[in-house]
Amino acid sequence: MRSPGAAALRVHFKGFRAGEGRVWVHNGKDFTGPFTGTGLFGDADF
Repeated sequence: MRSPGAAALRVHFKGFRAGEGRVWVHNGKDFTGPFTGTGLFGDADF
């Protein structure tokens, strides 16, 4: 996702399910993750 001119961009995952996989979030410079299963707090919402 891109938002030209924005100072920041926030993403909300709802109903997140990575299954057996792993998901990383990249901000153009750094990576965060991996997120697995139903996310950071196990509630499929982060």
